Parts: sequence; structure tokens; C-alpha cells
Amino acid sequence: MKKKIPIKIVIGKTYKNFADNWRTVLAVTESSTGVKVTYEDGTGLPRTCEIDTFRQWIKKNYY
Repeated sequence: MKKKIPIKIVIGKTYKNFADNWRTVLAVTESSTGVKVTYEDGTGLPRTCEIDTFRQWIKKNYY
């Protein structure tokens, strides 16, 4: 079985997708419920999601 290496999330890096949408990583935090990514996407409000959800967004849309 081939071992997959998870996508590394870098604090301060801006990820952009094909529709010219972008997300800048502000923080990566760990809690009892899992690892969360806090990012800003141009709305001026920080948003938080699960790290796997953020990696999926990168995998499908990042170039």
C-alpha cells in the first residue's frame, strides 16, 4: 500500500483556486475535537474549518 503524505499547511501562505478565490492561513490550532485551520478569505472575518476540509479545498482547487 502506497503511503500518502498529507499536504503541509503553512501559516501566512495564501492559497488560490481556479475561480480566483483565495484563502490566507492565519493559524493552525489543535483541540480535543481535532486540528482546525483559521483562515481569511477576503471578507475581513477570520473563518475556521477542520484541517482535512482545508486540505481538500487545496487538493481540488490549488494551482
